Amino acid sequence: MSRPERVVAWILGGLVVAGVALVPVATRWVLADDNYWIQVLIWILFFA
Repeated sequence: MSRPERVVAWILGGLVVAGVALVPVATRWVLADDNYWIQVLIWILFFA
């Protein structure tokens, strides 16, 4: 693997990690403390 490929791999990996880390924050922002939709989301994730 050449150096530019390694740099691109690190950048893409970092973006994936940041995206996964932001999922709970984005979920809270979208749902805005609505307990019903949080429960629906949990069921969807459970059965997916």
